[in-house]
Amino acid sequence: MDDLRLNRRHAIGASAAATIWLAGFRPARAGDAKPSDAIWISSFKDLTDTVQPLAQWRGKTTVVYFFATWCVPCHIETPKLVKLYDTFKDRDLIVIGIALDNADKTRGFA
Repeated sequence: MDDLRLNRRHAIGASAAATIWLAGFRPARAGDAKPSDAIWISSFKDLTDTVQPLAQWRGKTTVVYFFATWCVPCHIETPKLVKLYDTFKDRDLIVIGIALDNADKTRGFA
């Protein structure tokens, strides 16, 4: 029963993250990049308030995930994504976490 609840929480968390991810980007206009390129034309501030264009990692195997410090499934998923990165970083894997919280809460989570 606990496994079932955990799987439902993961499904809800993944669904919410996908919805936020899709809602966070403007659709490409005619003449713009293809819709599949929308993520690469996006930029986000890091924890030092420096703007980081995602295009700097284009061409690498990239996992982009959105999380929140209050998200229970995120507390389970994030360490697994860190382990994934540690395992495959020598093969040009990049894992980028984009927080849906303010920087102070995110620093504490990190």
